[in-house]
Amino acid sequence: MIDGHIHVGRWSERFFGLDVRLAEVDEVLAECGLEGAAVTATDLRDNESLLRQIENAQLKYWFFPWINPGTGDDLRRLEEWGGTVAGLKFHPSCDEVRITDTRAEPYLEYAREQNLPVLVHCGRWQEMSSYRYALEAASTHPDVRFVLAHMGGDQPTLVRATTEALGSSGPKNVWLGTEGIREYWLIRNAMETVGPQRMIWGSDFPIAHPRMYLGLLEALCPTDEERRWMGREAFLSVVAG
Repeated sequence: MIDGHIHVGRWSERFFGLDVRLAEVDEVLAECGLEGAAVTATDLRDNESLLRQIENAQLKYWFFPWINPGTGDDLRRLEEWGGTVAGLKFHPSCDEVRITDTRAEPYLEYAREQNLPVLVHCGRWQEMSSYRYALEAASTHPDVRFVLAHMGGDQPTLVRATTEALGSSGPKNVWLGTEGIREYWLIRNAMETVGPQRMIWGSDFPIAHPRMYLGLLEALCPTDEERRWMGREAFLSVVAG
C-alpha cells in the first residue's frame, strides 16, 4: 500500500510546532507495511529541505511541493526541480488563495504541460477552500488530474455534498483523498458512488497516523479489488496519468 498524503517538516503554531523528519516517516511506514507515500511540506513550505531528504530515503516517495500562488516565485522553483516533482499541492486555507484565483492559473497550466496531478486542500472555510472551487477548477482544466484532500471538506455534510456532486454528471478528472475522514460510512458511500478507482487512501501523518486509517479501511470490509484500488492503484494511476 501507498500513503497518499503525508507532511514532512515542522509546522507553525497552527499545529503547535509539530515536527517530523523523513527518517521518522520511513520508520512509521515500514512498521505499517507500506511501501511509500506522497509527501509534501508543512505550512512553513520548506520544499527544499524535503527534497534533500527524499534523495536519501529508504522507501519510495513522490514529491508534491507545497505551492503558494500568492508569492509568485514557485514557478521558477518548479522549473529548477524538474523531473523530481510528482505533483503539486495547494492549500487555499493556509495561503488564502483560492484554487480558482487567477494567480493559480500559471501553476495549473504548468501541471497540464508537465502532466502532473494537483492535490487541493478542501476544508471547512468555504469562502476560501470549498470543494466547489476545486470542482470548478477541475471542470475548467479537464486535462489536469485533481485530488480533493479530505474528500472535499473533512466534515460529513461537505463530504456528502462533494460525493453527490461527483456522481454521474461530475468531472471525471477528480479523485478523493481519505485523510482526515473519521466516518467510515462516508468512505463506503463514496466508493459506491464514484468507485474505488477514484479513492486514494491517505493518513495526513503526522497530524494523524497510518495505523488509524488502516483500521478505517478494515472497517469498510473491502473486497480485494477495492483494497487494491484504494491502497495503491488509484494513486499510481493519478501520478502516472
